[in-house]
Amino acid sequence: MSHSKLCWVACTGALVILTACGGGSDSASTSNTSGNTNVADPVDKYEGTWSACLTVKSGGSDQNTITATKTSAATINFSGQDIYYTSADCTGTPADTVPSSAQATHVGTKQIGTDTVDKWNVQAPLTTFKTVTLVANGQITFGLNASDGGAVDAEGFPTTWDMTLNKK
Repeated sequence: MSHSKLCWVACTGALVILTACGGGSDSASTSNTSGNTNVADPVDKYEGTWSACLTVKSGGSDQNTITATKTSAATINFSGQDIYYTSADCTGTPADTVPSSAQATHVGTKQIGTDTVDKWNVQAPLTTFKTVTLVANGQITFGLNASDGGAVDAEGFPTTWDMTLNKK
């Protein structure tokens, strides 16, 4: 995974995806607690805590925990941490813990296949990037950015999927 993505996902942990992660997979045992069913603004469905245990290519794992807080109708702040383990299932003694934060601004929607997805400009402490997300069935799925090997559209937004997290 790239440095940009873990911040979003971890802090969202989007989503700074830390270079130290070394690549991830869609394999996740995860969980968000807002339970907000009355969505008025585009960012409302993202509020709450998100968590996932992601397997990384090195054979270890990364426990992402992210808290999303709405700051305006179109902006959300993410804070969280990545806890890295040498085990493949986020158990045992942590090898490293990395705090993360980011601010994401909703800039519209687009179609990926049959899904209408949200487009975001993300500002993290060390980087800025564009991403897309889809929230459905208590899960959030993130777009795979070009820096992580994904395809992007003419505006620079991902057109393919990367990882999925569940609401805690």
